[in-house]
Order: sequence, then C-alpha cells, then structure tokens
Amino acid sequence: LEDTAPSDATRAFERLGDEFHDYNEARVSSISELERVFEGTTAPEWKALRVRSVLTFVFESFYAYEFESLKRKNTDQAKRFLSRVPYLSLFPRSYALNLALGTHLVPLDESMRDAGIWLGLDSKGHSPQRAGNLLRPGIRKDDVEKFCGLLRCLAYDQRVHAEIEVPADAVSDDFSLDTM
Repeated sequence: LEDTAPSDATRAFERLGDEFHDYNEARVSSISELERVFEGTTAPEWKALRVRSVLTFVFESFYAYEFESLKRKNTDQAKRFLSRVPYLSLFPRSYALNLALGTHLVPLDESMRDAGIWLGLDSKGHSPQRAGNLLRPGIRKDDVEKFCGLLRCLAYDQRVHAEIEVPADAVSDDFSLDTM
C-alpha cells in the first residue's frame, strides 16, 4: 500500500498469488521476477526487494508464513521484531502494528501526508511518521483504520491528485484551505 493507490495494491497482491505457487516460490525468486508483480505501482523494484526481504525474514524466523506470534507480543517486542526486517520502511511497520495488534498508530505514507497537508491537518516539513504521531491524539484508536482508508482514497483520487501534489516550496507555513 505504501505510496500506491488501493486498487493498484490490490491488483499487485492478486498478481503475487497468480504468478507464484506460494510465498516460498516468491521468496526464492529473483527481484526482476517479483518486479513484474508490481508493474503499474511506484518503485516496483523497491517493492519487489522489500517483499522478498519480508518473506525471507518471516520464513527464517518461523519456518512458516504467518505473523500469529506477532499478535502474542506486546507493542515494544513487536516493534523490535519488525525493526529487524531488512529494507522495511516505517509505513509497513506501523501498518502491521496497527492491523495485527490494534496499536494506536496512524500509518501514513507520503501521499497520505500530503493529502493531510492539503486538508489543513498538518503543516509542511513533517515526515509521514511525524504527521501520523501529531494526528494520533485526535483520532480514536478504533477509527484509525477508517481514517487512514479515507485519507488514502483522497490521496489517490485522480480528480484531486493534481491539487494535492503541491511542490514543497509552494506550501507556506500559513497554509489554509481558503488559499487553495
């Protein structure tokens, strides 16, 4: 999902299941073979490397492809575990912690952060993780998934995408919706 439209992410996940017999076959495939799965998304080679890295890490840790043990860990243990996965950015770590453990995190990618800036929920200069941390107190734990889903839909809606992609130097600190 990171920096990818939800529909494109769903198609990539379906192609992963269609092109590879199972996760083990994907784990031992080359990056270029996995890259085909992510065609049409941003940075397909990077996503292929990360998927193979996650599959390898999970398999070598558990000899199976499941995160049930992650659900049995407390938040600090789960954060430490996920931080050891090579090439994994903060977005999928936060997303996994929120989804698997129900941790009160707001996982944002760059496009979602930019949509939040456009809505006036954040100001420029923050990383997606910092923006998520600033939004967290204002979003109920039970509403994080819905909020992120709606923000993701806005961020990738082609009708407003051009408006959201404001160059960094064009957004001032006194930004408001009235100036758009």
